[in-house]
Amino acid sequence: MMGFAVQNTADFAELREQVYQELFGTAAKISHEVFPLIPHIDVCIYPPGHAGRAFYTLVSSGMSDLPMELEEGVDRAYRRREIILYCETPEEEYVDMVRFFGRFPFRYSTWLGAGHTIPNGDPPQPMFENSKLVAIVLTDTVVRSDSELADKLVLGGDPVEFLWPIPITQAELDLKLSRGYGALMDRFNEVEHPVILNPRRASNV
Repeated sequence: MMGFAVQNTADFAELREQVYQELFGTAAKISHEVFPLIPHIDVCIYPPGHAGRAFYTLVSSGMSDLPMELEEGVDRAYRRREIILYCETPEEEYVDMVRFFGRFPFRYSTWLGAGHTIPNGDPPQPMFENSKLVAIVLTDTVVRSDSELADKLVLGGDPVEFLWPIPITQAELDLKLSRGYGALMDRFNEVEHPVILNPRRASNV
């Protein structure tokens, strides 16, 4: 449920900040959400350098303050997530994308998990200028230290994990829809899909 902030999540924020500090170092900047919504979602921008990182890391902070509304039968371990994105430069449109997906499940009373795809409009339109990328597939991060977040951060009794949004082309989206999430991930593994976002990359399908 989305609304104006009334509950105190200071303890959650403090724990999350401690873990983020361990994983990413000190944030170069924090993009604060202007409106006092529930949950309040900031985007932390971490520069290269910490623990050998050669790229910027953009991370939502606040999405995990509230549990997502899971469908019946989905394990409650999926209730709390944060969004993570890796890029060469922290463009404002990337920051906005992280916040958009952090806000998404509360805006639409739903949940996000690995394997979910979200097209950019209907019909899907390019997400970036001069780009073939028209949708997002959400997956688990492949950066090992980041994939261990659930071992370090538990809020309200629920483990917190990162979701990594990968912008994809129409052909890649069609592959996922026709043959499944596993087929798309197998293709990405074959071509060694990079961790760092390239808004103008060619299609892998």
